[in-house]
Amino acid sequence: MVSPSSGTTPLQLTVTANPATLNLAPGDYAGQITIQGPGNSVVVPVGLHVFAPPTHGTTLQINGPPPNYTLPAGSPQQMAAAGFITFQEFDVALTSVTTNVPWLTATILANTVELYPNSVGLSPGFYSGTITIDSSNYPELQVPATLTVIAAPTAQTILTANPTSLSFTAPVGGSSPPQTLAIGFNGGPVLFNLRGGAQWLQAPNASNSTTAAPAYNVSVYTSGLAPGAYHTALTVSWTTGSITIPVTLSVTPTATFPPIMSAIVNSASGIAGAIAPGEILSIFGSGVGGTPTGPQLDSSGKVLTTLAQTQVLIGGIAAPLIYVSASQVNAIVPFGGAIDATTTVQVVSNGIESATWQVPLAVSAPAIFTGNSTGKGQAAALNQDNSVNGLSNPAARGTVIQLYATGGGLTHPPGTTGTLASSGENLAQSVSVTIAGVNAPVQFAGSAPGEVEGLVQINALIPQTLGPSLTAPVAVTIGNAPSQAQATIAIN
Repeated sequence: MVSPSSGTTPLQLTVTANPATLNLAPGDYAGQITIQGPGNSVVVPVGLHVFAPPTHGTTLQINGPPPNYTLPAGSPQQMAAAGFITFQEFDVALTSVTTNVPWLTATILANTVELYPNSVGLSPGFYSGTITIDSSNYPELQVPATLTVIAAPTAQTILTANPTSLSFTAPVGGSSPPQTLAIGFNGGPVLFNLRGGAQWLQAPNASNSTTAAPAYNVSVYTSGLAPGAYHTALTVSWTTGSITIPVTLSVTPTATFPPIMSAIVNSASGIAGAIAPGEILSIFGSGVGGTPTGPQLDSSGKVLTTLAQTQVLIGGIAAPLIYVSASQVNAIVPFGGAIDATTTVQVVSNGIESATWQVPLAVSAPAIFTGNSTGKGQAAALNQDNSVNGLSNPAARGTVIQLYATGGGLTHPPGTTGTLASSGENLAQSVSVTIAGVNAPVQFAGSAPGEVEGLVQINALIPQTLGPSLTAPVAVTIGNAPSQAQATIAIN
């Protein structure tokens, strides 16, 4: 509908000439539209510009390379098309499409060609064929097609990933250099899918159809992530199996997002409280450390105080580190600090300092290590024959049980921070042990020989008066400080 108007601006139309319907030659044409109202009429000028129809080349041109497929032997034709052929020319009018090989079917859909490959009855190898395309306005076009048939996977078909896990470290809002993930074939190549990963993981999600072992670039980007540890995985799956590649990201702090400590606990019991010289601590938080790293020794045989660009300062002294990650750092309280009412604890990650915590000091803060690292249940203990104590291997009454703990305080002779203990370093304070509430005579209590100073070994004689129990409570007292009450040993 055209509304009456007193204006005289021409209405301009542009069309492409179609002689069969308009019968107009290219050029400019003028006319008018008269709109008659009840009492008056309006005349609207109309202009028409007819373009010449576009010209095209003498042959059809397809978009992209010729079709190439890889299929396991015996693969049937799928319901959905496995590929399409499209053309650079927009006006192609397809009339027929055929192939000269039984492993490829082609059909017409509007102005595209749908392709349906299969490998039924074919042995592993390389096959080639031709797709013939006819249209009403272009000469016949022949497109080559190829098929690589690979052996069908069996229950024994295995793919491998190298490396078997990926670990990245990147600052907040940053990225890390890409790492290469290579997929290997244990036997002949098979088709597989690579999937998974979190949003921060930049990895391809693709179906692979190559016949050579491929490699992929995997990288991370930490936009929107706070300092801390993040975990995800990539999955490689094929018809008869799959493998999972764990991926860990440590987001390191920046001046804007410094490391944050959330808890400082005894590593054996998991309980917060006063700390003692030589005690092994666990510090939890966000961005408190770098790439997961275990203990390392320097050239003099001391445990390093810097791991993965991470330090822990206790009373201003760099503490030996036995584990570092973005969310947890384990450190040993130095022996050389002053025994005051309190001391300070601070982490430094990637050169960025956390806030400083004030924590109480004690001459001892004992805790027994347990097998599940929670401070509860089966203690980390050895029987007299050095076998591991447990439900299936209880200790005999009248034999010696070896308990492992921390928080024992100073030793005599004095221990040296960060070194491996020699034999004969006894705890400076008195030590007692109870098993099921009964006193167990202590035969040795001191630094565990050959282990880092801070790990305490206590040898106690299991009383003959005790009854059999697979969960007999065991506790130690060093000085006036008792250990946690939830550790147990097995006795028969």
